[in-house]
Amino acid sequence: MDRQELLDEYGEWAEELIDDYCSGDVDQAERFFDEFYCGKHEDLEDFAEGEIGQSGVYEIDNFIYQYIDWDRLARDLFISDYFYIKEGHYYHVFRNF
Repeated sequence: MDRQELLDEYGEWAEELIDDYCSGDVDQAERFFDEFYCGKHEDLEDFAEGEIGQSGVYEIDNFIYQYIDWDRLARDLFISDYFYIKEGHYYHVFRNF
């Protein structure tokens, strides 16, 4: 896939991934989409809740679930485990490799 095909498929926001995270390497950007892309999200707190709270990886008791600060957890996740590219009011989330 060439640069324009990648942009046609994902949108102009993907240019930031290609240039800033993949040093212009379109093949690497395509690999990021295939292996690390976690989708488009309206806010990072909902992403954190879905990724951690409802993924099935962690068993969180319903009683404890209500006390989790999802905003704070989202901030911590994006310190090293994930990154995002903002497009308007959406966040395109990737796992760090």
